[in-house]
Amino acid sequence: MKRQLYPIVFASVALVSVSCAEHKGYTLSGEVPEAWEGKKVVLYTTDTPKAVPVDSTEVSDGRFALKGRFATPRYCWVKVYLDPTNRANMAHSFDLYLDSTNVSVKTVFEKHAPKFEVSGGATMGEWQRYSEELATRNNYRSEAFDKYIESYYKRDDSAEGRKAALRVSDESAKIQQFKLDYVAAHRNSVVSLEILKEIARRSFTITSKELNAAYEALDEGLKATGSARHLREIIDAKHIETGAPCPDLELETRDGVRHRLSEYVGKGRYTLLEIWASWCAPCRGDMPFVKRAYENYHKKGFDIVSVSINNKRADWEQALDEEKMPWVQLLDLKQTCFEKFETKTVPTALLLDPEGRICLLNARGGWLEAALEQIYDKK
Repeated sequence: MKRQLYPIVFASVALVSVSCAEHKGYTLSGEVPEAWEGKKVVLYTTDTPKAVPVDSTEVSDGRFALKGRFATPRYCWVKVYLDPTNRANMAHSFDLYLDSTNVSVKTVFEKHAPKFEVSGGATMGEWQRYSEELATRNNYRSEAFDKYIESYYKRDDSAEGRKAALRVSDESAKIQQFKLDYVAAHRNSVVSLEILKEIARRSFTITSKELNAAYEALDEGLKATGSARHLREIIDAKHIETGAPCPDLELETRDGVRHRLSEYVGKGRYTLLEIWASWCAPCRGDMPFVKRAYENYHKKGFDIVSVSINNKRADWEQALDEEKMPWVQLLDLKQTCFEKFETKTVPTALLLDPEGRICLLNARGGWLEAALEQIYDKK
């Protein structure tokens, strides 16, 4: 059955011509605390592989102004450096779109932390309206996730937790469809590029085929931009998805012997591959539930392989002694698995089928147990 487009997709059709017209120049004016007098303000473009500084100024009398020209609207990042010698920590930032219409920003404080209120700008207005609609849907997902945490972790109700996990997945699917519908209705908008980029990097369920279809449907002029070429590279590099083979890499066992991951997966059994670390509180918190899944299903054909990204072997070994996990343990001292599995976080968990192909991403907690129940208990 064909889905209807959400009403939001028509909200900014009038902006399409603005988004792709030739741009004569951007104007960004800001109000910041007078205490920031003389501080450096730098504008970066962030819609390419690396953030590129393109403009800068200094705060004067509690204000700053930046003017320049982009050929098309650009997704940007502004940083105010309070300490130029310590740019990693002593800075405040905000992101925005800049085109040929005026944009202003005002600094307000919430709980002593600065918040930047951005207004104006045709493309920025489109982005804000999209974000407001998205926030409503994200709230539904957050409510479902809170119920999942309550049932699965706090009340240890495995049956209700499995159901709650699937409800979260349902809300996530609705959000993803909303995003794809928006992109389909805004083929000429640079906002669609950021939406597809976010889906490509974070979605557990979308396939390369679906991403390619969404990308190819974009306006040809939009696809000729540098931002679109960057998105193309992200999509082309995507290989961690349902149905894809598990990447292989060489890791160490506790006794220092190196083995390939392929020695433990794709051997006719379902396998949970979990990337974790001894210092990761969610990883350690999940361990009793992972053990429960192992105890319930190991004899039925379920295995686990844990890959630690600890950079200190002693910490890893101490955690192994404390947790007493009765399955394969491997150590990735150089954290090569992050690139291989397209992740930067722990825990990362994937369920692999008997042929060593990915059959479930985000295979944690209630999602893992729901999958194992479907595989082994409902045959």
